[in-house]
Amino acid sequence: MGVKLAAALRRPACPAGNRPGNKKMLPRRRIGATLATSCRCICMGNADITLRHLSRRHAEALARPYVAGGPFEVVRWADTQVTAVERRLDKTLLLRSAGDLQALEIEFEFAYANDLPDRIHEYQGLSRLAFRAEPPGLEPPLMETVVILLTGRTRPWPEEHTLRTGWRRRFSRTHFRIDAIYQRTVAELRARGSPFWLAFTPLCPDATLKDMRRVVAAIRAEVPIDDERCDLFAALLVLADVDPWGHTLRKEIEAMIYEDPVDLITVSKTLRDAYDKGAKEMAQRMLRGLLAKRLHRALTAHEDEALAARAAIAPEEAQDKVLALEGEALAAWLLGDTGGRAAPAKAARAMGRRAASSKRT
Repeated sequence: MGVKLAAALRRPACPAGNRPGNKKMLPRRRIGATLATSCRCICMGNADITLRHLSRRHAEALARPYVAGGPFEVVRWADTQVTAVERRLDKTLLLRSAGDLQALEIEFEFAYANDLPDRIHEYQGLSRLAFRAEPPGLEPPLMETVVILLTGRTRPWPEEHTLRTGWRRRFSRTHFRIDAIYQRTVAELRARGSPFWLAFTPLCPDATLKDMRRVVAAIRAEVPIDDERCDLFAALLVLADVDPWGHTLRKEIEAMIYEDPVDLITVSKTLRDAYDKGAKEMAQRMLRGLLAKRLHRALTAHEDEALAARAAIAPEEAQDKVLALEGEALAAWLLGDTGGRAAPAKAARAMGRRAASSKRT
């Protein structure tokens, strides 16, 4: 049964034409009449969900390479929502160093997109507004952004990138750092001193079968807790699917992990949950972006709740309506009744109250 389950969980790696060093890139599929998910979206969706979950368990290890020398304390993950551009601050880590509160935003990106600097500029500005609002009266923390690239060009990336936003060259720039993790060697990731970074070793240009066997053995030795160890193994498999250098090590890594029956069962469940959640979140994210375009404005918090509820109740109907309607007609449908069912936003709030009540009991 374990072999069948493992086979069912396999996902196709990204096409060879989209790997580093290939001059002929495969054409990207446009989001138009359908919301079909491309291979790139599947890979990044699975990796995004898995890495987000893993990062919350290994916050100190995640931040350590990007914080200047000296001790620091992880305060918490920011939980404010920037609804204007449907972005969350759950990837922003609040740290305390030398008594000062600092914010570190981590962006996991499948590849460097042309609009990435603009998105970071917008996110930093909106984040500052959110931090100013809670708690009122306190100075918002200084913020830095690190972009972790999973795939991309073969030529080395600069350690820092800027976006010029004013006409005077010396001023009005947004700065962010780039960590092209797929260009790091296995030895470099091991030197970071945490099992968390070992999960990224399948992305390394010098990754070999021998290296992967050592990585699996190291994770088993250093992480005795089953859930934490299997989360790392799940990330190892998901990132092996990304495969930027064409190593095709997924099957071999899977066999190494599944030598232990406990790891086989737990990793399989972790992967299945990540794939299911990743597909759902990716569909809602695409619907949200398309809906904002057809409304010609950003979604309100009320509309965002309604969209999530409608997508959960009838995703195909939601897709058809978003493509067929526009402007205020689309907004009226979004917030309206669902044919005998409670209005989506009301249903979403009711589900939230039931969940909160069950937790208390």
